[in-house]
Amino acid sequence: GATGQGSTVDRLVPTELYPATEEVRGVSVGLHATFVMMANGRVYTMGRNTVGALGVSESLTTCDSSHKCEFFPRQVPNLPTNIVEISTGEGHSIARSSDGAVLSTGDNSFNQLGMESCGSGTTTCFGFLAVPLLQGIRIKHVTAGSNWALALQEILEPPSFDPPGGTYAKMGVRVVHAEKAATMRYVLELYGVLAGAP
Repeated sequence: GATGQGSTVDRLVPTELYPATEEVRGVSVGLHATFVMMANGRVYTMGRNTVGALGVSESLTTCDSSHKCEFFPRQVPNLPTNIVEISTGEGHSIARSSDGAVLSTGDNSFNQLGMESCGSGTTTCFGFLAVPLLQGIRIKHVTAGSNWALALQEILEPPSFDPPGGTYAKMGVRVVHAEKAATMRYVLELYGVLAGAP
C-alpha cells in the first residue's frame, strides 16, 4: 500500500500518483510508509498504519495478513501547513516545520516519539503530536530509523575550540563549516573529551 496505487502489488515501473497540476514540495519514503508534501502545505500519506506511523486515525483496510493499511493517498490531519521534512522509521514518523517545531506519531515502545505516552497512556499514537521536550528549541533536521529518532538543534553561534591531543601524535583540525563545528563539539563533549563535559 505504500505506493498509493490501491494494492500491495510491487510496482517495477514508476506510475504517476498526482496530476501534474499539483506541485509536490517533497517526498519521504520509509520501510512501510510514504509521505508526499505538497507546495500548498497539505501532506498526504499511504502505506502501513498498524501502529499509527501514517499520522492518521486507525485504518480499516487489512493488508499483509494482520496489518492495517492506507492503499490510496490520505491527507494527514492536524499538521501545520509549513511541514518541510518528514522521516519514517519502522513504525513511527517524525516531522519538522519550517520554524523548527517537531511532531511525531506511531509506535512509542522505545520512547522514539520523544514523549512518555500519547495522552491516553498507550504507547501508540494515531496522529502527529508536538514533541514536548523540543518545544521552544529550533530544530534544523530530523531523521528516524528502526526504533529511534534524531533531531539536530540549530546553533546560531559557532563554537571555537582546540581539538584534543592524540595518543601518538597531536591532532589538528580546522573546521570551516559552523554547523559541523557545533556537531563536533557536542559529540566531543558527550564522550567526555572536552572540559565541561556532562
